[in-house]
Amino acid sequence: MASDSDSVSYLDFDLEIGVGTGRSYPIAVVHSPAGEARATMQFPFDELVLDSRLKDLQIALLRSGGKRRQALTQEESAVQEFGKQLFDALIVGEVRSRYDLSQREAGLQSKGLRLKLRIGSPQLAALPWEFLYDTRNAEYVCLSTNTPVVRYLELPQPIQPLLVTLPLRVLGMIVSPTDLPELDVKREKQRVENALKDLQTRGMVQVTWLAGQTWRDLQRAMRSGTWHIFHFIGHGGFDSNADEGLVALADDEGKAEYMNATQLGRLLADHRSLRLALLNSCEGAKSSELDLFSSTASILVRRGIPAVLAMQYEITDRAAIEFSRAFYEAIADGLPVDAATAEARKAVSFAVNNTIEWGTPVLFMRAPDGLLFRLQPLTIVDRQKQQAAELKKERESEKPPEKEETLVEKVEKKTKRRAEPKKVKPQESTSEKSKTPPLTPGVATLVMELVFAETSKDWGKVIELGERILKTDPNHQPGRSKTAQAYRERGVKNHNDHKYDLAIADYTRAIELDSTVADYVFLRGLSYEWKKEYARSIVDYTAAIKLNPNNAEYYYRRGVCDHFQRDYKSAVADHSSAIRLDPKKADYYQSRGNAYSWLNEYDKAIADHTKAIELDPTKPNYFWERAKRYSRKSDYDRAIADYSRALALDGKNADYYCDRGKSYVGKRDYDRAMLDYNRAIELVPTRADFYYERGKNWSDKRDFTRAIADYTHAIQLDPKVASYYQSRGNAYSWLQEYDKSILDHTKAIELDPTKSQYFWERGKRYASKRDYDRAIADYTRAIAMDNQVADYNFERGKSYYQKKNYDLAIADHTRAIELDSTQADYFWERGKTFSWKSDWDAAKRDYRRAADLGNEEAKKELAKFK
Repeated sequence: MASDSDSVSYLDFDLEIGVGTGRSYPIAVVHSPAGEARATMQFPFDELVLDSRLKDLQIALLRSGGKRRQALTQEESAVQEFGKQLFDALIVGEVRSRYDLSQREAGLQSKGLRLKLRIGSPQLAALPWEFLYDTRNAEYVCLSTNTPVVRYLELPQPIQPLLVTLPLRVLGMIVSPTDLPELDVKREKQRVENALKDLQTRGMVQVTWLAGQTWRDLQRAMRSGTWHIFHFIGHGGFDSNADEGLVALADDEGKAEYMNATQLGRLLADHRSLRLALLNSCEGAKSSELDLFSSTASILVRRGIPAVLAMQYEITDRAAIEFSRAFYEAIADGLPVDAATAEARKAVSFAVNNTIEWGTPVLFMRAPDGLLFRLQPLTIVDRQKQQAAELKKERESEKPPEKEETLVEKVEKKTKRRAEPKKVKPQESTSEKSKTPPLTPGVATLVMELVFAETSKDWGKVIELGERILKTDPNHQPGRSKTAQAYRERGVKNHNDHKYDLAIADYTRAIELDSTVADYVFLRGLSYEWKKEYARSIVDYTAAIKLNPNNAEYYYRRGVCDHFQRDYKSAVADHSSAIRLDPKKADYYQSRGNAYSWLNEYDKAIADHTKAIELDPTKPNYFWERAKRYSRKSDYDRAIADYSRALALDGKNADYYCDRGKSYVGKRDYDRAMLDYNRAIELVPTRADFYYERGKNWSDKRDFTRAIADYTHAIQLDPKVASYYQSRGNAYSWLQEYDKSILDHTKAIELDPTKSQYFWERGKRYASKRDYDRAIADYTRAIAMDNQVADYNFERGKSYYQKKNYDLAIADHTRAIELDSTQADYFWERGKTFSWKSDWDAAKRDYRRAADLGNEEAKKELAKFK
């Protein structure tokens, strides 16, 4: 099973449809591997024709799924023609050229091309774009995993894939109000269970069905469990008066209680782990022609859910179940949500004869790469524990069947009960009621021995005696609490001896004996933290906080684990809670400052580090962390002062010397930087990054031979760091050793193919060798990865110029100038190209602009025009 998106990855083709006039709509490729483009879409249908086409589509859907026929029905042909006209109107002119080039580039990189539709017109947003049909491939676009179609909503909140240990936890909710057409709840559950049976058996998915049907039941479930996916089956609709989608829940009497999408979003959006909602209800994707964000699905995405799958038409049971099975299977295999949707569409097209219902689901998404989860398989031990817990739960819920009494037996039983004389219970005095049952002699002896062992702090003996007492008398409270405390004490010793598994086992038994003590839960969380099992730590710290919400340390430690989980906003919130409860702890401010720095809030970080230093000026790392924040703000003098204070407190810390060296480099004081790098290497000669930083310093001093020696040493110590090869490749290029340079850049790309500048640098080396085809290929890859860097277009334009492809050269230089109009060389190169095309007026304009920006060659060329 894939744990991430390595097996399926995409380049993005972002296509924006603006608000139009009449039947003309502006369209723009805002991002693609082949660059940007603009065109005008002439919508192919007037209002009456569009209404007719949509009715044909609904008729075709209603007739879907019959026996296999040799040809398309009239209705299905109409759907295909409708999709073709939509595609030809949308993918037109320069947009089509960019689309075709992008598909070609995606193929070269062995990736798919994700079609992200950003629809600015509410009227067009309501159309079924999932039926786009490309006649050149004779296929619907979204039926290929290589070309998923998504409704993309770009919102400001960042989305990070959630780290999940399988199984994926699905909260299922089926609602069938008594005053609406009845759903067979048992049958609906059974169908989903059958579809996911294999996944549940393999421990990949776990479905929990919500018992109730009210909003209160859903709110309680959101509060009490960790859910990754919400799967709703029920009735939905669209309120035309309020311009908003809705779903039908039930009230306390079982009748329909309609909840609009805003309210549903309010219930779901605060659940941090929830990444996906699947709405198997009518019109979940339907929106108003006045408001883009009016459908149930789009409102849920806007409220913070990364992806929502909803239905734009009714869907048959068979298609819905097949879609669910394939979709969940693909998600559990680690595919991006859009790839999983495409896989599920294909499964429906294969499993249900002659259907077009694969176009009914609509994916609304705001996760840029479609990745909702990073999956970690369940270990064998965890799976065994899970199965044991499930079995125990099943057994506890089982009740022996009761024999149903006959009417005669009920009457006889009632008559017998009336005839029996009432028993009078002797009255007990208050003092007798409060007496503790006397101990048996054996237990009394064990208690005396336990107290003696406790006094001697022989925790192993206390545990042994306590367990013997509890075996005899499970409700012996003094024995229970003392045994729990002994497990706690032994757990602390195991933790301090770095025996974290043993410590966790001891704390777990203490919790079993007394689940009201927050300290036991907190200490187990601490051992999980030291094992770097941060997700489990957070669970325990949260439980400890519920038991004792006034302990600052609990919030602090949870904040530390939030930080390790890269949830920096939660870390800031937890550290702030700790500070509120105990404002005199320096570490709390220091840790919050670190979290602020990851959020790029450097001023807040510096303020927190300063407060930590005021509370405890003896900690060198406080000065070190504040220095790094000053350095990020390019305040190198203050950074160097803090690094120096840290070194005054700890002169043997190599990191302090290395980081101070970087600040000296920021001030271009390369000699002092060299002294600090030398000292860092002297203290720790095995750190590859120290040689790397010193190598960069040699490069800054233009001593490339020594730079190469240091980069080589760094590579020998750590051969898996791409930047070491990249920097050495740059140094080789300065010595004009281009073959060696290309080898290093190629190795850097192998280690990290996500860095656009690596391709750009290799492209420049190929250009230096006059291998312009390979140069252009590398520049094109760099541009596909980041089309906002002017130099990428500029360098590719130079290579096109050398190949005498002047039109493409001019296009690239023009794009470079659009991105950065302050560079004289950009105008100079474009002017030269215009000269070769004998476009003297254009050449003269560019030479004049280049000359104004200081290009001497351009001034000479201008003189020739006089």
